[in-house]
Amino acid sequence: MFIGLTYVLLMTQNHFYKSCELLEHGICFYNWALASCCYMPQTNVATTTYIQPYYYGEKINIDLLHSQIKRWRENAKQGKYLKQCVGCCKLEEKNWDDEFYINQVYITHFENCNLNCIYCINDTPLENRSSSPYKIIPVLDDLKEKNILKQNCEFHIGGGEFTIYPECDEIIEKYVLTGFVKRLCVATNGIRYSENLYKAMDIDRACIIISVDCGSSKLFKKIKGVDCFDKLKESLEKYTRSEKSKQNTFLKYIVLPKINDNKNEFKKFLNLANEYSIKGIKIDVEGRYCRNCNYKIDKKLSEFIKWSENYAKDNGFDVELFSFVNQMNEQKE
Repeated sequence: MFIGLTYVLLMTQNHFYKSCELLEHGICFYNWALASCCYMPQTNVATTTYIQPYYYGEKINIDLLHSQIKRWRENAKQGKYLKQCVGCCKLEEKNWDDEFYINQVYITHFENCNLNCIYCINDTPLENRSSSPYKIIPVLDDLKEKNILKQNCEFHIGGGEFTIYPECDEIIEKYVLTGFVKRLCVATNGIRYSENLYKAMDIDRACIIISVDCGSSKLFKKIKGVDCFDKLKESLEKYTRSEKSKQNTFLKYIVLPKINDNKNEFKKFLNLANEYSIKGIKIDVEGRYCRNCNYKIDKKLSEFIKWSENYAKDNGFDVELFSFVNQMNEQKE
């Protein structure tokens, strides 16, 4: 009896360590590599957690995938991490399971977009970006057939602009509207409306995060490079036409130092959200700015973010500080 209890305790302790859902059960599709996540490293290592570099849409080597996850797990149990993961806000200490499956899928292998945002991390001109990304559905189908892709998984979409991605509708119809995917989270600019995306939002299977970053047409054109603020508002009108879809629509304010870091513009942004009864607000900081200052938030920026967060909350909004803000705050602690 005593030996059995000791064994159970040892096994439980062996699974209690600091890791993250992406290292344990995640996969991220880039246009040049297969990785575990798409979070930008906070070190001078300009790479991510690669499962397979030089990946271009072929069926995934399951043995390779499994061995990489096992290696990360064993290292994490000993407190060893890739340089890219050290200090990441996603790391969490808890009792992790030891099973092999994927339940977090990040799809960000396409570059095509219909805007030209000044903060885009892709410096390639729109006209020179690849118009033929590899097909993702055959890869997902293969993982599903091999019982690696788990029922009730989550899909997170980056890009590029998902609504103009060739497999957009098929992904939603085949994986989301059928109920296989529990949650589809799409980062979109909101310019091109998707009826299938709305259908998924209306049944609480999807949410959209639209980086508006301002509340006026003039500044929108400056930030986005295209004069289409009215098109955005037309899409918001359609996406928020049911109570459930309103709850699944989030507006993001990416703070751009010396461009939109002022209170009047943020108030206009909240007025836009109010116009469509949107209560979910995300606040973030421009990624390149974060990397250039080594993720150390300066006092002025910190004060503006804190004011924005409190002002939005005081006016009845649900506020989440997003990825880069959290990483910068992690570095500060």
